Amino acid sequence: MSLISCNGCCCRQYWINYKYLKRKINEIIEHRSPDQPVVHSSDPKEIAKNAAEVEFFILIRKELKKTSEFFKRCQEEFTIRWERVWESYLMLQEKGVVHDKNTWTRLLMACVRFYKDVLLLENFAIMNYCGFSKILKKHDKVTGYVCLSPCVLFMLTLFSSLVFFFLRFLS
Repeated sequence: MSLISCNGCCCRQYWINYKYLKRKINEIIEHRSPDQPVVHSSDPKEIAKNAAEVEFFILIRKELKKTSEFFKRCQEEFTIRWERVWESYLMLQEKGVVHDKNTWTRLLMACVRFYKDVLLLENFAIMNYCGFSKILKKHDKVTGYVCLSPCVLFMLTLFSSLVFFFLRFLS
């Protein structure tokens, strides 16, 4: 899994599918009868009465699972990469070992590549977080349900693990 050519198509499938979720919100609006009042509630029982709402939240859960599993796999890969870079550095620090003149340059390039990939992964996480937040805010605005706060609290717990992951490498 050569991780991040995020500009290319490598991880495109792991990004939140915002357009599709937006279409599902429009379907929720279409399925609502004109005489149905806008409900300002966060009661799951109330939301579960509408099949389009249930389908929307199943999709949200799938999208969240997809992005978080990709992120976890990348975290594991980056941990291994970091250990390899660190081992290389320690090997170069050993006294009495002769290295060619390009060894330090190759190590520096490996560090730079690693740092760029970590920044791209951070961007991936932040952009997906914003996408989930935005689609839930749109859902709440259109449907009248209050779902953003509970979902954001859940996503913040995931995001906090992201922050600690990056602090470990960047400090």
